[in-house]
Amino acid sequence: NFETLIKTMELLKKNNINFWTTTTLNKKNINDIEFVLSIAKKYNTYANFVLIQFFDKVIESNSLPDYQKVQQLELIPDDKDIRAAFEKLIKLKKDGEPIGSSFEFLNFMKSWDDYKILMSSKNYGIKCVAGKLYCHLFADEKLYTCGHYIDAIDKIDIKKSGFINGFNDLQKIPNCQSCRVACDTENNLIYNLNLKSIFNWLSKM
Repeated sequence: NFETLIKTMELLKKNNINFWTTTTLNKKNINDIEFVLSIAKKYNTYANFVLIQFFDKVIESNSLPDYQKVQQLELIPDDKDIRAAFEKLIKLKKDGEPIGSSFEFLNFMKSWDDYKILMSSKNYGIKCVAGKLYCHLFADEKLYTCGHYIDAIDKIDIKKSGFINGFNDLQKIPNCQSCRVACDTENNLIYNLNLKSIFNWLSKM
């Protein structure tokens, strides 16, 4: 809860441990951006913002809920409100507010066509290098091209193949050109040598 979170931040600050915050924007908090930033300023840190994530169907081996569950909980903001929130974040970042998320990611999110979709076959101009320059290793000791396609693509048992051979044998993801997952998008910007994104993150370290 909020009180526990604040206590944790107080302890981190007291012990000179750097941290950032990450806020999952949803229908219940999408109008609280300024409040989140006030907390970031109070603790001299940066606030990252991501949009609530879900799958179009239940995938038991992944922690993300399916779209229907999120919809039942009334957590999905309207598209216009999401777009307005990212436009606000861009303006606030330009005004010097402590927003960690890169301009490139914020603009990318503002341009996303349909926020009810997590992965898209449309190319938004950020080349995904999952399975080429990075991958996902899970606690089951299996290697995946992308953590969002568990049970949908082949997995590699690195106990049998070893990491290098397993990485080289990772399956390409069919019909997926882009996703609105914040960490993957920011990673892809860096791996694509987007200098503005790289400098954004270097300046936060």
